Amino acid sequence: MTDTLATNVVEFNRVVENALTQIPADLVKTATKKIALEVLRGVVMLTPVDTGRARGNWQTEIGVIPEGERQSQNPVQDGTAILATLQPFQTVYLANNVPYILYLEQGTEKMAPRAMVARTVARLAQGYAGGGNIE
Repeated sequence: MTDTLATNVVEFNRVVENALTQIPADLVKTATKKIALEVLRGVVMLTPVDTGRARGNWQTEIGVIPEGERQSQNPVQDGTAILATLQPFQTVYLANNVPYILYLEQGTEKMAPRAMVARTVARLAQGYAGGGNIE
């Protein structure tokens, strides 16, 4: 599952980079923000809720990989506020640092995978590869 997820993420990044080279530089910021918000919304909504710890830990940062756990009541709203400061060509990082997030994503012998990231990336990659509008 990890190899498939890594392949999907690499392919998604390739599709996004290809799309970004075909739009004017002044739209790169808008496209990056839109894609980051779509990914964030997707993974948050697909994250199962028991206590809310995993869903509330999705973090958005610009230029730095989020570290540690942060509990949020609304990670999409928090991410939207952070993305408001985004400049063209900056890197956006989305992360979840609860210790069991990989078990939720990939599953275990006793639990089916939830594949929040894999499903979100596959859906968006398919949409953008098919000429989806990133403006």
